[in-house]
Amino acid sequence: MKPGSEVKLNTPLRITEHNWPEGTTPLVSILCFTYNHEKYIDECLQGFLMQETTFSVEIIVVDDASVDCTAEIVRYYSEQYPKLFKPYFHKTNQYSQGGMPDLFAFKRSLGSYIATCDGDDFWSLPSKLERQVDIFEKSPDCILCGGRILAVREGDPFPYNIEPSIEPEKLITSGPLEMLKGQFIMRTPSRISRRWLWEKYTQKVEGSAAACDWLFTLFCISESKMMPEAFECLNEIVGTYREHSGGVWFTAEETAKMQSNLAVLMFALEKLDFVSGREVVEIALIHLAEEMNLTRDMNETAYDLYISLEKKYFPKPLAARIRERLFKHP
Repeated sequence: MKPGSEVKLNTPLRITEHNWPEGTTPLVSILCFTYNHEKYIDECLQGFLMQETTFSVEIIVVDDASVDCTAEIVRYYSEQYPKLFKPYFHKTNQYSQGGMPDLFAFKRSLGSYIATCDGDDFWSLPSKLERQVDIFEKSPDCILCGGRILAVREGDPFPYNIEPSIEPEKLITSGPLEMLKGQFIMRTPSRISRRWLWEKYTQKVEGSAAACDWLFTLFCISESKMMPEAFECLNEIVGTYREHSGGVWFTAEETAKMQSNLAVLMFALEKLDFVSGREVVEIALIHLAEEMNLTRDMNETAYDLYISLEKKYFPKPLAARIRERLFKHP
């Protein structure tokens, strides 16, 4: 039998000590996007290397033309562990030109399961991947698995928040609907999903300006068909998520964030099927539009933005329904 993802060790072993035959297909692909993360990338990569698994793992790191020492650090680890790392170094920044580094990394992956962690975040639980894959293999209906994380926000008077913050008994029963309502947060560094989910997501969003981490979350919710068993979450803290002044989203202007979120919600309402949760998405769009002053008396610039997005993302029946609720007239 050709070595592949079905080959496993009897007991978990630190992935730096694995010695798989040439041509072994990794069961898990770790996707890591990094840009100017020299203060954080070492801790991030160490979090990958501490993983103890019974299966083969690959680490795909995409450096988006960092101008600090990030690329040099990634190269160092790649040279130390050439069988684990698949690094890519862009010469020009792709994100600023509308590129999607997560999709770039996914297309170069081979794993049956896809784990994510940006270069300024990190994992702290050595059994994270092993336990999450075990959940997938025991629960065929589960498509997305996460864990609790420490959310650290620069400038916040409190050192961290734990997400999801809900108690263990509610964590077990929380799923897509709770996530759609914002009651259940599964941050990027905590997540791992089945490969087919990423394949469908790539086909759905490639070339769209709305593609982002939040849209991926909404896509996962739509693919779950709102079944609670589609999402599972480890009760333990698996890592840390950082919001800091070097982060692209954290430092973006509030207006730009709201415009991006509006585009995401419009895309989601046109392209994705939320079944019983659809009204929650529509209400979220209406609340955001109200926050942006998209009312009957909205300013001309805001109105032009809404109309341009409506033409791009909305079929006419949906546009009419949203307008009626948002503007109080057709």
